[in-house]
Amino acid sequence: MDAEALSAILFFVLAVAFVYMLLNCFMGVKGADGKRHGLFSKHRHGGGYDSDDGVEGGDDEASTWDGGADYDGGRSAPRIFTRDPWFEEIAAGRKTIEVRVGALDKFSQLAGQNVIVLGGPGKKAKATIESVVHYDTLEALLTKEGYKNVAPQTSSAAAAKTALLELTNKAGEVIYSPDRVKEKGGVCALVVKLSK
Repeated sequence: MDAEALSAILFFVLAVAFVYMLLNCFMGVKGADGKRHGLFSKHRHGGGYDSDDGVEGGDDEASTWDGGADYDGGRSAPRIFTRDPWFEEIAAGRKTIEVRVGALDKFSQLAGQNVIVLGGPGKKAKATIESVVHYDTLEALLTKEGYKNVAPQTSSAAAAKTALLELTNKAGEVIYSPDRVKEKGGVCALVVKLSK
């Protein structure tokens, strides 16, 4: 094989590798979580969380966090998705505990981080996760953290528990059901402080 043919083959291999790299960058590659991660994929910057992380009001899209496109202090800030009335309560500074389903190691890296809380189109608030506390059950979390900090729009601990047990994900599962909480390793209280 002459040098010209070898150069043509090398050029072809490099061109294919370059196109593959561009496709992966823009369209994303399938990660261990089964989602595509790339600049234009819906799950870009994914934090390795699936859709069952359970934000109040969270469905499959609204219950994940990722290091999204919003920047805080020049760096990407994790995003926490919620729905009303949960978002409105956080934005008003009344809700100081955000509840997530899962073990402590799944959320502990959020402690001390600035986050963007999203509540739907055009709704966002900056906050800091001051700490993350794990509980085995939803009842233990509500007792220790206080229902008014978790669900300030409710009038009692029983009403707060009922409101949380009404929340389902896209698969129709009750996010905070006792069986699901046990299966996922408990619940975590994310202590939220609204940023000015």
